[in-house]
Amino acid sequence: MKSSIHTATRDQIYDMLREFQGEFSREQVAFFRKCIYSAGKLWAGFIDGELVCFWGLMPPSLLSDKAYLWLYTTPALEGNEFYFIRKSQIAVKLALEEYAEIIGHVTNVKAIRWIKWVGGEFSDLEGPVIPFRIRRK
Repeated sequence: MKSSIHTATRDQIYDMLREFQGEFSREQVAFFRKCIYSAGKLWAGFIDGELVCFWGLMPPSLLSDKAYLWLYTTPALEGNEFYFIRKSQIAVKLALEEYAEIIGHVTNVKAIRWIKWVGGEFSDLEGPVIPFRIRRK
């Protein structure tokens, strides 16, 4: 299997979102549109040419040295996570060249594992979500 991660444009991610739009509620689509619009950087991940995820980093301002990470994984990632780990680590390392800290929240076990694999540290539970930080070394 061949995995790859590429930077993406807003239009490319909007197109990817349209492919999966039927799986989301109206509120989720609005959330993703806001995330895509606000993102300073966007990426898409593929395994054997099939889309497995897309994500972005949203800095609170143009001068900020931290950014909020959001991520969507498609069903095609299921069972193929191992092939994607090294590419994810490289992408996060490159993002940390621009931002000293990446922050976010996770809600499920697979997301927790992925954040650990890319160097994340977790804080105490905040309601239904667990906050995390990935810091530049």
